[in-house]
Amino acid sequence: MTLLPKKAIEVGPELRPCWVRGQKALFHRWAVTDDIILSVSTFASPDQRERLQRELAEELTNPAPIIPNFAKATKVEKVTGLVEFEDGHMERVNPEQVCFIDTIDRLAEIAWPDSEEE
Repeated sequence: MTLLPKKAIEVGPELRPCWVRGQKALFHRWAVTDDIILSVSTFASPDQRERLQRELAEELTNPAPIIPNFAKATKVEKVTGLVEFEDGHMERVNPEQVCFIDTIDRLAEIAWPDSEEE
């Protein structure tokens, strides 16, 4: 099933109006970032574990980090939305926090088939 637009699709840096945590905002774009999750597998007090995790996080900023055998670093990708609030400040927010308010208009621009079978 192919969905064809009723009018030409313009590609550009379009800002979309949205709500984020009950505040008006302008959505700029989706961003993918890499996060590092550190697991320390050693018997240590909570203070020692926190210190070790802090030291490992600093080490991971090096081009060739040295990770001790009692720690495991896992790289994960995280998608966030870059939004601008009314006062001008920008934030990265989780996708589930973004509620676009122009969705109905955008859906009306698509030439939907009469049924799912077509």
